[in-house]
Amino acid sequence: MTAPEGYTRPQIALHWIAALLMLQQCMFNDAISITWSAVTNGMDSAFNPLVLADVAGGALVLVLALWRLPIKAGHGAPEMMGDSALHRAPVALHVVGVLYHHLVLRDGLFSRMRRAEG
Repeated sequence: MTAPEGYTRPQIALHWIAALLMLQQCMFNDAISITWSAVTNGMDSAFNPLVLADVAGGALVLVLALWRLPIKAGHGAPEMMGDSALHRAPVALHVVGVLYHHLVLRDGLFSRMRRAEG
């Protein structure tokens, strides 16, 4: 199958919806961080709609990513025109975040994400 010249409307819509949801994830990060810190320190946490938006947004990004797979399998995708800094940015931000938690905050996040409990 040859690569198509462009993306379908559903592929474009899913891309931009996911991008907006990931931006929302960045904006609501403080609310979920504060709530997580409170819960892990044994404190009560009141309902916070920003936390709900963060969790729901993350779940929706996963659903959209999974939805994209059969669309891409059926229609394909154009050849990449080259590596762009915009597409590398989320990975770079993730790495910076991990290093910040590990080297500056020293909160054990890296260790907790390496192995499962129980």
